Amino acid sequence: MDDVFHVNVSDYFKEDGNIENVFEKAKAVYQGYATGLEKVQEKRLYLHSRLGELNRTLGALDGLADEEGLFSVSDSVFARGRPRGIRVYLGAGVLVEKTKEEALSFFVEKKGELEKQIEEIDRLEEDVHRKMTMSKVSMARIYNKKVRDSQGEKKEHPETKELNQGEA
Repeated sequence: MDDVFHVNVSDYFKEDGNIENVFEKAKAVYQGYATGLEKVQEKRLYLHSRLGELNRTLGALDGLADEEGLFSVSDSVFARGRPRGIRVYLGAGVLVEKTKEEALSFFVEKKGELEKQIEEIDRLEEDVHRKMTMSKVSMARIYNKKVRDSQGEKKEHPETKELNQGEA
């Protein structure tokens, strides 16, 4: 049932003829997609916050002059000095000293990588939305069959009949 949309609802019942079980399986698939979508959206928010931080870093580096200036040591303490190098944190407790140009180049490269990740996560979100829609439609069709069966109405809906004739 995962990524497949069945035009003929009876296809759902080939493995398990119990309509309640089939509906619960379809519901579980939908809930799985909903959980996945939530995780994808959290990841997208995280990546966008990192991108904002990276843009602020690039702006600060770009505005950093090679001349003497004031540097904030704490909230109320400033020191006058000239930047000799920029220390870039690489992770895992590793700091590397770079020139302003090297640091700018490093962060521009990181920004490009981050933008690619955001594009990929956007594509993934679209895909999950599409699968959720297919899953909702499948659930609705199963539910409609369940209602028709419970009312003792065994004849097919006219639209479904037309679709099934197109398969033959």
